[in-house]
Amino acid sequence: MKKFVLIIPVLLLTMTAAAPVMAQGKEVKSAIAEMAETRTGKLNRLMDISGIRIQYSEIPKVIKSAADAPAEPGQEIPQLLRDGIKQAVDDTIIAADLVDAVVAELDKKLTEPEIDDVLEWYESEQAQEITNKEIEASSAESLQNADRDLAALMKDPEIVAKARKIDELTGSSEFALDIQMYTQLAMISAIANVVGPDSGIDIDQIKAQMEQARPMIKMQIQEASIQNLVFTYSDLPKQGLDAYVAFLDKPTTRKFMQIVMASTKTEMESMITAFTQELAKVLRTANQ
Repeated sequence: MKKFVLIIPVLLLTMTAAAPVMAQGKEVKSAIAEMAETRTGKLNRLMDISGIRIQYSEIPKVIKSAADAPAEPGQEIPQLLRDGIKQAVDDTIIAADLVDAVVAELDKKLTEPEIDDVLEWYESEQAQEITNKEIEASSAESLQNADRDLAALMKDPEIVAKARKIDELTGSSEFALDIQMYTQLAMISAIANVVGPDSGIDIDQIKAQMEQARPMIKMQIQEASIQNLVFTYSDLPKQGLDAYVAFLDKPTTRKFMQIVMASTKTEMESMITAFTQELAKVLRTANQ
């Protein structure tokens, strides 16, 4: 049986789940309005100005685009499966629900001063410039140009070192790795569910093989993440990038990032479980 491998492109996942950075030019509200603003209102505003909401909206598109990605000979995804993936994604991977899950966890675990501290950074001009760069780098046009410019950019040891530090502080590579492996296993489980006992697919054996391959896959994902960060931040002023690294290294920011990562991962795992069930249902119906 052919190997069906769904590889989530790391670039957008890295930026959406793990390196939310800043703003979209909204004016700061008046002092009176800020006093009246609820915690949930502040957190939803944070989802907007940090770029999290707009970047999370790309996740369903990224997973669907992976179904059409070029594959190695012998690993092509049949059209029936491609269509099934896209339909199942539309029904189960809901960006708004991801954002709501993050807001709910932040509301439980961040204090009011901590929320204000994170907001203060994201409302700054430096943060707005960084967030705009991230959103710009996530566009299809930018991704197409990345390979062309990357070789020269990777020769700059200073920006590469900062990219590694940002990847470490945000935990983006580890997050992308977990979601990628979970999604691949979900895909294979859905296929085995449809084909039945005669499929010859041993899920436990596949899990063991994936865990064995985990260090190598992590290294590949980490390298892709660092390359993406280098491309994204390459033309930022040095002081701006230094300020961003300093912000990420603050205890409050670390706490904020950890909550965002953990809540996103938990909600994504729940959605991928639903995705597995929906995909199996779609494929079973198509085969009738």
